[in-house]
Amino acid sequence: MTRPPKPRSSVTSEPLKLSAADKGSAADMAPALHSAQPLSLADHVYERVHDEILTGALSPGSRVVELDIASRMGTSQGPVREALQRLAREGLVVRHARSSTFVAAVSDDEMYEVFETRALIEAFVVRQLAGRIGDPELAAARQMAEKMVEAAARDDLLELVKWDRRFHRQLVEWSGRETLLRAWDPLYTQIQRFIVQNHRPYYADVLEIARGHGPLLDALINHDVEAAAAAMRAHVMDVWTRMATPPSTS
Repeated sequence: MTRPPKPRSSVTSEPLKLSAADKGSAADMAPALHSAQPLSLADHVYERVHDEILTGALSPGSRVVELDIASRMGTSQGPVREALQRLAREGLVVRHARSSTFVAAVSDDEMYEVFETRALIEAFVVRQLAGRIGDPELAAARQMAEKMVEAAARDDLLELVKWDRRFHRQLVEWSGRETLLRAWDPLYTQIQRFIVQNHRPYYADVLEIARGHGPLLDALINHDVEAAAAAMRAHVMDVWTRMATPPSTS
């Protein structure tokens, strides 16, 4: 695979204060990890089709037919249409005229740009958070990281990446930057698919993926702004660093 050169950009920004609402949501985060809101029919359809795209069961270019999914899941076309609209917003499917829907394809160069843009956003975010993140946020972040390790120990990659998404999205939410959050969501979804489908040659054990959050957590705990930004960038771009080295064949 042809890869662009490793990026050399950096992120600088002005300090951002967490609001009282941010603090409250962080304090409530830990118990919420063990609860879940009831899922709607559209949510169930979204989760099923989302996972099929992530694992490659629905490959890029495959047509996604509302009626077929509705029949397979025993529901009407309304929830399916709602789920596909959500997947389209995340960039996983492309909807054409007359409601034709296909699984989106992304080139290697485009995928690199997705990783690079996400790295810039999240390095910016942790620069804002590292100097002032509080104990409630840190406790919630540690708990989510532990959930990733538990999923990895069961070799449950789908569960791992769901917790990984929650971990990283929560950091962006704590920054209070709604524009960044809207930009981040589709970027992460594309990366999630890429990692699930391409990780095996580059990670001997999925525990490596879960434990990759350690340096970032350490930097946040120590309120080290520069270390947090560097750790986040290294973490997000890790797969590209590994791709620069031939995978082990042993």
